[in-house]
Amino acid sequence: MIDSKLCEHVRFLVVDDNARMNELVQMVVSSLGAESVVRVDGGRKALAAIEKDVPDILITDLSMDDLDGLALVRAVRAMPAAARSIFIIMVTGMIDEGLEKTALDAGVDVFITKPIWTKRLFAALQDFVSRR
Repeated sequence: MIDSKLCEHVRFLVVDDNARMNELVQMVVSSLGAESVVRVDGGRKALAAIEKDVPDILITDLSMDDLDGLALVRAVRAMPAAARSIFIIMVTGMIDEGLEKTALDAGVDVFITKPIWTKRLFAALQDFVSRR
């Protein structure tokens, strides 16, 4: 059973240039009690949002037009210490064995492929919260 208050004190930044996917991810984390969920529609906006307020978890898509997820992750990992500690989850529809390694090497904590991703997302969030 999933705890509806699992993410009660966790601040999220959700990044996807697909508005529908952004809404879906927000619904998932909100159903787990997240009170702070900022959604942006691209990597450059994500960097600006992180400079204003560092989230606990960044959930990002891989493929975005303005700044892809890998470039976003690399930029975050090059930021000051507070931002470098963000737990990063990358969600993508691209299935490529080498891509997961590339993402993890870039600094992604959890790499999730669609379409069956919500169960993996729940597991990643439970893992994050248990380590806090």
